[in-house]
Amino acid sequence: MSHSENPDGSPSVAPEVGSSDQYTQWGRFRSVLRKGWRRFTGPSNRKIKKLYEEHDYLEAYARHTDIRVHRDPHAAIGANWYEHGQHQLSFLVEHGLKPEHRLLDFGCGCLRAGRYFMRYLQPGHYTGVDISESVLEFGRELIRENGLEDHKPNLIHNADRSLDFSCCKGATFDRIQAYSVFTHLDHNHIAEFFSHLDSVLRPGGVFFFSYNDSDDSCQTGLKDFRHPFSFFEELAQKHGFEIQEMSKAFKDPGTQNFARVQRNTETPFPAL
Repeated sequence: MSHSENPDGSPSVAPEVGSSDQYTQWGRFRSVLRKGWRRFTGPSNRKIKKLYEEHDYLEAYARHTDIRVHRDPHAAIGANWYEHGQHQLSFLVEHGLKPEHRLLDFGCGCLRAGRYFMRYLQPGHYTGVDISESVLEFGRELIRENGLEDHKPNLIHNADRSLDFSCCKGATFDRIQAYSVFTHLDHNHIAEFFSHLDSVLRPGGVFFFSYNDSDDSCQTGLKDFRHPFSFFEELAQKHGFEIQEMSKAFKDPGTQNFARVQRNTETPFPAL
């Protein structure tokens, strides 16, 4: 194994050629090593709070995510790096995802799930979008380390932080996923997302998303939001969609709720 340093000076070791980082004990050890190193070198909570005071929310969130990725990319976009990704793939396959489908992973992060999706889908059928360039840089490194180039994933930096899908440049998709995205957006951002969903969702397409439930829409931290299911029901109805709550079926390894959306002109969702 070759020894080197990460950009921040923390120790790094490249895996042997042919190894699969996400399946080896070394992958787990490297995450622990990074976390232990960066807990002493990361910015203070005061500096993080200042980010949100000085910048537009989505700009601040993108910069905050960049910082978190440099501290520990596995923990930057939620926990359970190994369990969550496989769970998301299994659930979407159980509910109709096919290898020939084109999937948009909106808010793809460090490819916690993306690395599984791109293996399952036909080459070129996985698209990941994120507002953080750092998570995409880590994702590209992960693709190279694990020999996933032949799957031809398309990673897009949403540089203008828009929620109108303009970064997709007219592409459309059979399945769209937004996992741990609405948990970090306020009601206005989510309303913008829904207002443009029809432009990227193909006929017969389905949109899956997670959220944190609450009696009312509220902000519970610098980057944490909760919304009632009724809020999403109203948005779906307004824009011509049917929505179905799926939390019991999804059984999130964490604590998030889950739902799916399709056009209300499609065959109604089956009962769960």
